[in-house]
Amino acid sequence: MSIFSLTTTLVTIYLAVMRCLCVIRPLTFRGVLSPGKTTLIFLAFLAFALAIRLPLLALTDIRVSFNPRINLSRPAIWIHPARELVKDVTQTGLDIPLNITAEITLTICVIVMTRALKESSKFRSKLATSMPNNNGHPENERSRRRSSTTPNQKKSKTSDGANDDTQSGKLSKKDARVIKQLVFISLLFLCCNIPKLTRIVGDAAESEFSIFGRYRFLYSIVFTLQVVFEILNSSLNFFIYYKFNNKFRNSFDTFCVQQV
Repeated sequence: MSIFSLTTTLVTIYLAVMRCLCVIRPLTFRGVLSPGKTTLIFLAFLAFALAIRLPLLALTDIRVSFNPRINLSRPAIWIHPARELVKDVTQTGLDIPLNITAEITLTICVIVMTRALKESSKFRSKLATSMPNNNGHPENERSRRRSSTTPNQKKSKTSDGANDDTQSGKLSKKDARVIKQLVFISLLFLCCNIPKLTRIVGDAAESEFSIFGRYRFLYSIVFTLQVVFEILNSSLNFFIYYKFNNKFRNSFDTFCVQQV
């Protein structure tokens, strides 16, 4: 993986885990996070990815070499003999486990968040139905006498969407948006990660599956697909956040208005 691809994978895992923790333990983790801390963590991910890739970059150079096919000396890529060993160790010890871990982690986070939000919605529903009203009557008894209320009173009571959601026991609109956002982001990452995982596993399993090996044309196709899907993943994430995250949408709209 490239430096930015490795950083993107680490950031995706981090965001999925922190969203899950904020839903499961909101009082514990929501106060821990801040924009400054998140920025430092992202910079640490970038520094880690750069440190991991520095040995491979140091073992690669561009040198003038003679090409007997065209009988001409010209600059070409030079690779140190030890680079393949370093690449195999990096792929086996980091790239393959990290990509598999990312897919498993995102799947688990989606399942855990969905269950946690449903349990929270059920709890709010039970709490709302058992809470007494101003006259001392339970909420469920009050609901029995709704037929005697006037149309204007019914309209005022149903104007609160959150109350309707808790009464029905269904997920609120906000919780549903959170789940949809994480599901779309996770599915997009899993699908766009397939070419990258295929190239890494193929490179580790077959020594000729490389840019200079026997299967260089197939390697070039898979690598091109990896780049295209990585660009697609980064591009579509913006629209997913804009669709399901009200705070992101409002901030972006405000920024665009200020620029105009």
